[in-house]
Amino acid sequence: MKYSACIVVLYIVSAIPLFSQSPIYFSAEEIEKNTAFFSDCYPRFEGSEGEHRALAYIQEELTLARVPWEIQDFSEMEGGHSFSQSLSVTLKGKLDDTLLCIFPLNHPADETHSSSGAVNLAFALGFIKACSLARELPVTVQVLFLGAEFQLPPQGDIPTGVQPGTQLGTRLFLGSFYPSAPATVLYFNFKDVPSRILFKTGTRGEVAPYWLIRRLFTSISDAEIPFTILGNQNQIFRMGLADTATLLDPYLKAGYPGVMLEGEYTAPGASGGTAGTGPSAMERSGWFYAGYQFLFRFLESGADGFPGEWDRHYLFFQLRDKPVIIPEKSLLLLYLVILTLPLLYIVLAKKRFVKYLINFLKYSYTLIIFAGLIFFFLFLATEVLRIMSGLRNFPDLWKYTPYLMFILKISIALSLFFPFFRFLRRIRFPRNRNFYSMTAIFFMLVCVVLTAIINISFAYYFIWAFFWAILFSIFRNRFMKLVCLLFAPVWLFKIGYDIFSLKAVGLAAYLINSRIPGNLLLSAILLPFLLMIIRLGFAFAGSGGRLRNAAPAVLYSLTGGITIALLIYTVRYMPFNESSPQPVLYRDFINMDAEERNILIESPSSMKGMAVLADDFNFTVTGPHGTASFLPQSLPVFVEFDRAQENFLGRNQYTLWIRAAGTPARFSLSLLFGQDVLIYDCGFPFTIRPEERKAVIHVGDFPPNPLRIDITLPVETPVEAVLETIYTELPYTLRIQGDRFGLTTRLKVAGTYKLQ
Repeated sequence: MKYSACIVVLYIVSAIPLFSQSPIYFSAEEIEKNTAFFSDCYPRFEGSEGEHRALAYIQEELTLARVPWEIQDFSEMEGGHSFSQSLSVTLKGKLDDTLLCIFPLNHPADETHSSSGAVNLAFALGFIKACSLARELPVTVQVLFLGAEFQLPPQGDIPTGVQPGTQLGTRLFLGSFYPSAPATVLYFNFKDVPSRILFKTGTRGEVAPYWLIRRLFTSISDAEIPFTILGNQNQIFRMGLADTATLLDPYLKAGYPGVMLEGEYTAPGASGGTAGTGPSAMERSGWFYAGYQFLFRFLESGADGFPGEWDRHYLFFQLRDKPVIIPEKSLLLLYLVILTLPLLYIVLAKKRFVKYLINFLKYSYTLIIFAGLIFFFLFLATEVLRIMSGLRNFPDLWKYTPYLMFILKISIALSLFFPFFRFLRRIRFPRNRNFYSMTAIFFMLVCVVLTAIINISFAYYFIWAFFWAILFSIFRNRFMKLVCLLFAPVWLFKIGYDIFSLKAVGLAAYLINSRIPGNLLLSAILLPFLLMIIRLGFAFAGSGGRLRNAAPAVLYSLTGGITIALLIYTVRYMPFNESSPQPVLYRDFINMDAEERNILIESPSSMKGMAVLADDFNFTVTGPHGTASFLPQSLPVFVEFDRAQENFLGRNQYTLWIRAAGTPARFSLSLLFGQDVLIYDCGFPFTIRPEERKAVIHVGDFPPNPLRIDITLPVETPVEAVLETIYTELPYTLRIQGDRFGLTTRLKVAGTYKLQ
């Protein structure tokens, strides 16, 4: 990591709480103590003993530091429940403008020990102490330790990102947060000490405002902390094409500007620590101190408050670790300057433009032929990829190497298009070379205008290509034309790479697997570049000699060679090995009412030969596909439901006991009524759905076992309790034979029990 030498000195004299070099409170000894304690609290999933220990420790440390704090619990929450708690610390500043610093108290249930975020909580605790000892904060700082931020999906499925409505800690806080002055959010989600800080600047359909991005970049650059910004990820957020929401989603949707801080991490010990032990103590202290410098600089940048405007149409990217940010007004001016070039051409070369327009109308049918051909060959390429994946019994192969699959698709289409184009010489194609250059410019101009209408920040990919297409038409030297052709699609390749590397699975599937709409979009994008290639072919054809005959051969060899090489690689490609085993999802469904049990096993690739061994059954997967099912004869009882009833003042008071083997992750309890729903009292929050004659009892994840629920109902009202118990860890022993498989398990036990 890149930190100044004074950080090492600060660590050596860490017994001194306040350093002469900086007014920021800093104690390396406390950092190590806090980090070690929070690490010892693992696992800290929602409602766990580790989470409760961590919260109690934070309360104790804040009390010793004489910092007031408040607790929020979920007992009275509407539409949800958790056995977690949240803690809030408010440090008044000169202004009422508030910086919300948010730290999740728990972590996802499947998180590893080394990535459980102990550093995140220790960083928060140190920052609170530094703020409490500062002379005067420019703005008010509110630090939140939020419980129940990471939950299982509604049906207990495998988490694939932030699920809508599952951030109960955030929902509880926002439900009672009504600031009188502007508030800004920084959401911290460091799993360990990062080698670089990664800024996540939006969520699906929303992005942070320009002023916040600019201030953050200035502050972190001044603190000399390595960081990464992903401008194209911001574009994916802006377009609403991200597959899942981020933890910022509720805040941005509620109108609070915010940015999430995550990290890029090197292998354990790679940055100077002992192998397998993670960052060294000195490295950790240096990162903490630099992080506090960054946050205090950001606070100073808000001395005049947080602006109310929200510029969403900016662009930003990095050039050799230097952030470049283009605000909306500058972007608009740049577009206007570039788009005036074709207007100047029309004014200054009117006769030539009219001549081109006549040729364009005369030969417009050729453009339809070109577009139809490229669409047809893209369609064929799509089918080739589907057939190849099917033959390998690996339909999700494209998810593991999406960029190469996309390049292979384009390469197949082009390797078919160019040879076929030579057979069309009998068709009367325009021989005027400038027709192809000018038509390419025209189509790129159309792309610029259309994308700018959708969102002005999207147009710069085609502005770049449009600029190089103009230079392509200006240069007469064929090698300079070749250079322009190579530069023109660079930003389109970059956004394509980011779409695949950032796992925008929905958009990637649209570009790779969509037969009609996806290929129509690709055809429209490829057409101007094909026209430039055809124009370049005329330039080399007119050169005479060997070069004239060599140019087509080079083009065919290049596209054909790339296609064959990628096909061979893709056919032999296998993403799974000992260090990255093939994922296998094992689902066990037990229906106690029907006395049925069904086991479903899924994997992205073939599991043929895999043996599944349990205490009461075993079977071997014989089919070549990525799914297998099995119906065991045994029907073990993992969940018991008991009730005690007492009549009082014409009402039935029930005490429900749920006892489960092992450690259940969730009890999903609903009451079905034979008539209108009426509940007098319940020990847990509940939601009534009158149209279904149903009441949903909200019980937090990872509940106590056994669980007691007290509920009061009307007398003589038919009521049934429907209970689904979900396990993420099986209450029985299960093994699979095969080193290349990585097992994830789920068990769901469903049953209906009559109350009255």
